[in-house]
Amino acid sequence: MSGLILCGKQAEEPLYIENAGINIYSIEELAYYLYNNVFMVEKDFFDNKLLDFLNKQLNMKGLAGRVKYLIDKNGTFPELMHLVIKSADYYSRDELDELDDMLRLIGTKSITERLKVRADIYVKSEKLGQAIKIYKEILSMPREKGVTDSFYAKIYNNIGSIYAKRMEYAEASEYFRKAYEMYPTTEVIKNIVSLDFIWKNEKELVNDTVKYGVTDEMLEIIADEVNKVRDGILESDEYKAVCETLTYDGKCNLEDFYEGIQEIVDEWKEAYREEMV
Repeated sequence: MSGLILCGKQAEEPLYIENAGINIYSIEELAYYLYNNVFMVEKDFFDNKLLDFLNKQLNMKGLAGRVKYLIDKNGTFPELMHLVIKSADYYSRDELDELDDMLRLIGTKSITERLKVRADIYVKSEKLGQAIKIYKEILSMPREKGVTDSFYAKIYNNIGSIYAKRMEYAEASEYFRKAYEMYPTTEVIKNIVSLDFIWKNEKELVNDTVKYGVTDEMLEIIADEVNKVRDGILESDEYKAVCETLTYDGKCNLEDFYEGIQEIVDEWKEAYREEMV
């Protein structure tokens, strides 16, 4: 979708979306809502109330008939979503292809599972603030039937990983340990012990090595991985540039020196804001 999209026929009586607290007045608004809430919409959204809105308010009898046909023949959630969104002629071909990819991924998942997919996507795109908000929302929801301990452990582990990336090690450790309590895995143990190394907490390292049955071989592997990451950071051009900027050698005036430091701080702030969006 690019530029300004004008809406077509406007409904006299809107379609009220209760869980979002909004009114929908056109097929374009409906498509926009569905496209941007694909992880929140359930199949039962496509009901008689929607059919009446399409048929009577928007006078889209053909679309209403096609939606009803899919409902009657037990069409899939992706089929229903794609039919309504595409009918608005609101999104580009590339955007519809992206929608199809997401629909194939989440078509058979519950709302909790869909929320996790959404949060996982936010993590991959470095939108950590959005991701952690959704992960915690899942944990606050009533547990759905059929959702396993492993599923929830992954959420705790992912929250821990976000906190670790933000260097909030106490919070990271808390969530990693909750993940282990929910569903013990070697991956979570490695995360817990890795934090002990990074945090240089020798007391916790000894306690966790005993508590989680960490072998000498695993301890050596974890230490090696942590050291490789640390060495990679120390050898990176970005780290060297920061060190050079923060080291005053007397060759430039102090005003330029402090200006260079401020530029780095501003870059860090901007990167943090982007992650928290």
